Amino acid sequence: MNIMLPFADPAECARVLSPKALNSQINEAMLCLKIIIGTVNEKSGLPYGVSRKKDGTTYRNGYGNNPCVKLYRDYGYWLHSHYTNELLCRFMRNSDNRVRHAMELQWWTSPVLNEPYGSPPWLGHEPLHSAYRAHLLSKDPGHYGQFGWAEEPKKYTAPELCEIARGVG
Repeated sequence: MNIMLPFADPAECARVLSPKALNSQINEAMLCLKIIIGTVNEKSGLPYGVSRKKDGTTYRNGYGNNPCVKLYRDYGYWLHSHYTNELLCRFMRNSDNRVRHAMELQWWTSPVLNEPYGSPPWLGHEPLHSAYRAHLLSKDPGHYGQFGWAEEPKKYTAPELCEIARGVG
């Protein structure tokens, strides 16, 4: 799971993401938010990011301990109100299944988070945005090459990208 930020502006991020990446980012941002706000998974009856062992005890699974979730835990409001909404709006404009996505947008624009904490401090940190652009170029050079980015394609893992973000004072 990762929240792709090739630029500080969520609208610009949504504009450049490939259709496949855009769909993936919507799903990953929503999952991240569900974990942050403690939404209960209807299938398991447990909050997202929590699993049950055979003995009945619960534990934080890989999603609950994901570096991206930890990174955005205090910035869920920004993730919800800026990033996810921009992605959904763009996806709806280009989607054949607008009714389902309109319902998702309505749910995600409802007040699920009470406290705005402001923007994450790593927004605008060019080394981070550059790393995301390099990562996107490595994933789909055909799509991302059209933007003329100066970065050389390089794959980054989610923990590596999160570590760059954490390094911002």
